Amino acid sequence: MRQGAGLRRFSWHDFRHTHATLLSDMGEPLKTAQAQLGHASLSTTAEIYAHVIPSSQRFAVERLERAVGFLTDLSGPKFEAVPEKESFTIQ
Repeated sequence: MRQGAGLRRFSWHDFRHTHATLLSDMGEPLKTAQAQLGHASLSTTAEIYAHVIPSSQRFAVERLERAVGFLTDLSGPKFEAVPEKESFTIQ
């Protein structure tokens, strides 16, 4: 059935990676995943087991844009000179 659906085989080790990745994506401290997975080193959890989820990465960029006042605009931010301050503002 799995082969007919074109799915690869998953091991328990794959589920450990998924566990760390989902905890990280949910905002749980990596120390929590480290403890649950039994890693002696936090770097093992962070660098090997916890992976970036692309949709979460895009969502983080959108949140950052809103936080700094950018609207999602494919033409990019607009820079306008403000002579009295001798600086630039971003609109």
